[in-house]
Amino acid sequence: MSESAAPLRQALGYGIITAACVVKVPQISAIARAGSARGLSALSFELEQLGLSVNAANGFVLGLPFSAYGEALVLVLQNTVLLAQIYALSRAPLWRALLVAVLFFGGGISVLTGTSLARKRAASPPRA
Repeated sequence: MSESAAPLRQALGYGIITAACVVKVPQISAIARAGSARGLSALSFELEQLGLSVNAANGFVLGLPFSAYGEALVLVLQNTVLLAQIYALSRAPLWRALLVAVLFFGGGISVLTGTSLARKRAASPPRA
């Protein structure tokens, strides 16, 4: 694409991120109002969380502009709220919620740590 299209691409990317900020808000507020998560599958939200996390991590690791992967990151945050609601209201076993939290937190730390180590290695001169 031409250089003149770059601002348009960036504006569209940020527009998508802005729209993503409200995608799950109606569902979050409906669950809060009803005080029930009946009919919602924790597994489906966990799998969605995994997919969104991989998407966001991939964009971050590849050094893409935030406008390219920010939507996934925003949806991860909203999905985290939904998962917390589902776990609390469905009285899911504590071990399940802790396992999911540890896996996602550990994965995030792994991505951030691995990325910073790779950047340090790339910046340091090669050893003889």
